[in-house]
Amino acid sequence: MRSLLDSECRVMTSVAVACQVVRQPARQHLLMRILEAVELIPLTEFRDVSRLLAASKSSDVVDAHVAAIAEEIGGAVWTYDIKDLKSFGVDLLGESA
Repeated sequence: MRSLLDSECRVMTSVAVACQVVRQPARQHLLMRILEAVELIPLTEFRDVSRLLAASKSSDVVDAHVAAIAEEIGGAVWTYDIKDLKSFGVDLLGESA
């Protein structure tokens, strides 16, 4: 992650991802530093997310929003959640991608 943040890549995620992973900000110092360096995209547009959910037969709104962001910017998703994100048809990077 450090090399990705230090690169010239645009690193972003859904604000919903941050909501899922942050439980105790005062104790999650490294996670909070990473999130401060990442562009957080608000979940304000439902049409693309809904379309991806219908096409993938998934009910995971957070994964669908991440996929919608990648689709919109023509980027890839770096994830450890390969199995769940494959169904959205976006380019994946990460473990076993």
